[in-house]
Amino acid sequence: MHNSLYERVAFLANLSTGGEGIFTGADISQDKVIATGDTLLGSTVTQLGFSSQGLNNSGQIAFYATLADGISGIFRADPQTIQSQLVPESTNTWGIITFGMVVMGLIKKRVLSDRN
Repeated sequence: MHNSLYERVAFLANLSTGGEGIFTGADISQDKVIATGDTLLGSTVTQLGFSSQGLNNSGQIAFYATLADGISGIFRADPQTIQSQLVPESTNTWGIITFGMVVMGLIKKRVLSDRN
């Protein structure tokens, strides 16, 4: 998905090592948003989904993820600017937060109570 207003791009790609990831450029280390095998909410990402409308004008990326503990949902990655003491200019990194963290907590609580 390309956002021409801010000249940003985000896409889902299959990895040659297996699995998939969401990226904002060609460098798989610097431009990775999230990939299968990464940790999210204390569990491992097992599956990802990304829509062509998953990138907004603020550079936020909405995506679907399934986790190894059975939780799945829509998540959001927010671009963050970090000032480094070694490098005077800022660099972008991605922080993952959830849409409706309360809803995800309720789902997990419900799953755990169903197991007991």
